[in-house]
Amino acid sequence: MSNGFADDRAPRNHRARCFAQRSSVTGAALPVALMLTSMVSAAAIASFDAAIMGARRASNFEDALRSTQAANAALELCLSEHDAGRAPLALPGRAGAARWQERDPFGDAAAFAPLSRWPGASRPPQCLVEEWRIAGRPLARAYVITARGFGASVDAQAWAQVFVVREAGGQTHHWRRIARRRY
Repeated sequence: MSNGFADDRAPRNHRARCFAQRSSVTGAALPVALMLTSMVSAAAIASFDAAIMGARRASNFEDALRSTQAANAALELCLSEHDAGRAPLALPGRAGAARWQERDPFGDAAAFAPLSRWPGASRPPQCLVEEWRIAGRPLARAYVITARGFGASVDAQAWAQVFVVREAGGQTHHWRRIARRRY
């Protein structure tokens, strides 16, 4: 056909084929972009969760340090009060058991707070002084001094103890830390 109709058709079909190939390639960009966006979002969420866990861990560590410092300071003050003869003695526990091993040893009337408050703590530190018998050493006078410090919450507690033994004019101290509450 000489009217140029056939010549016009060939380029149009070629252009249509080129556009058809391009549209299938550009259609794949959307799923790829969505996958990349979701991967970046998942990484951001994971890093946000890690940051929150780090902040919680730091807060718990700070509470543990605060309660340990309060317990140690209270223990030093209680020991000074005991050496001066001003600390009240707890009554013996049932069946000779140590009072500090009972469910609520600081509920005893002899328990006292050597400080009115501790910075950042939910409660002031507490002390309990009780007499202790040493088998085989009847002339020795022994005492167990237990101190409890608190963090920002009541559940954040640290306990410390000193065993004081007085015998033949001398006095010895045996320090220890209690890892956790008994109950």
